[in-house]
Amino acid sequence: MVLPRFEIRLKLGYPLDVASLIRVRYRARVLRRGDRSWQIPASSAYRVRYRVYLPDRVVTWARETQQKTMAQVLLREAEGVEALLGRGAATQEDVRRWVRLGLLTRQDAAALLGQDVAASWDELLDRYQERASRLRHRTAQTNLSRARDLVAWFRERCPDPVQLTPALVEEWVRGCVAAGRAANTVNHTLDVLRVLLDPAWPQGNPARAVQRLRAGRQARFPRAMTPEEDEEAIRRAWERRETLSGLLWPLYLVLRVAGLRLTEARYLPRAHVLPGRILVQEVALAPQEVAGGDLFYRNVWQPKSYEARAVPVPEWLTDYLLSLPAGRLLLAPGARALQRDVAADALRAVLRAVAPDLTPHCLRHTAITALLEEGHPVPWVQAWAGHRDIRTTMRYTHVALVGRPRRTAEIARDLVLTSLGDWRT
Repeated sequence: MVLPRFEIRLKLGYPLDVASLIRVRYRARVLRRGDRSWQIPASSAYRVRYRVYLPDRVVTWARETQQKTMAQVLLREAEGVEALLGRGAATQEDVRRWVRLGLLTRQDAAALLGQDVAASWDELLDRYQERASRLRHRTAQTNLSRARDLVAWFRERCPDPVQLTPALVEEWVRGCVAAGRAANTVNHTLDVLRVLLDPAWPQGNPARAVQRLRAGRQARFPRAMTPEEDEEAIRRAWERRETLSGLLWPLYLVLRVAGLRLTEARYLPRAHVLPGRILVQEVALAPQEVAGGDLFYRNVWQPKSYEARAVPVPEWLTDYLLSLPAGRLLLAPGARALQRDVAADALRAVLRAVAPDLTPHCLRHTAITALLEEGHPVPWVQAWAGHRDIRTTMRYTHVALVGRPRRTAEIARDLVLTSLGDWRT
């Protein structure tokens, strides 16, 4: 599908065979794949156009980037591609540099040099890191860690990536199984290896010739707090409410009462808090609002599975959140979102004083379990929690005990009502 766009020429008055830089703006659109859909916001990119003089033909290529500085670098290099190749004065180092910048394909470089241009492990890792920057923060960090471990393991046994064989990949898989790594973890890491090797193997990627391991269904039930643990935890959170510059208490309530994920709570803007409900949907962020270490594609935070939802919550919770001073709902005193590790450590200090195996995500587990214990229908709880598959919600039915009383919400409401005056000042 051709995307609607319009172009603005930034470099005019040059012949058509000279490299040019244009700016392309894409309108907002919806991308659908089967039963899934993604809301892609409006964006702009810088596109460099240039000609490559090959031994048998002349081709026109284009390269896009979102960074203006990088676009200017590519423009200068593209001018060198046209000038040096047109005169036949390009060296092997020039061709290899253009391949690293993505201005030449490996096939073009092979046609110019008469031999294939081997990509080093470092180059493959750099390309993968650029690709991973478009993923969600936690996914990007996990995948980058796996990619570095893969490069370290395969570099010792195969210094040249183009000499990698499926037998060596299978040896790595057998080593992971012997070390007791879970099948799902091995499969996810194998997917990282496939993407990592794609630039060096446009066809016949040896990692794609290796079969994934058969993984059974997840057999672990969610860890939800008992009513006694739940009450003790919320009282401890109230005692430490001044932690994180006073943000620990509202953060705890959003996780426990609204059942939001930690990342959803950290990037919850005031505009998405309405009387009696909280909206979890796409958020456009300014660079100064993003916490250190978080990476979002085009500075747009998106919910898990890219599906927005409205979370019904008690009105006393939304009244309390809206009564907070501007900037304290989402941002730390430095005008940035709370760092994930800092927020998780503060919550973990509260929960592990109750039970050593509790984690911040157990607050979400407890919120979902409490709804089932109150008798809410499973499909309603599924939509409330944002589960894509109802089987995920059904796992909580084995933990919940219908009729088990919980006074946590009442305790939280009483504490909030007594503190509203202090927070409005």
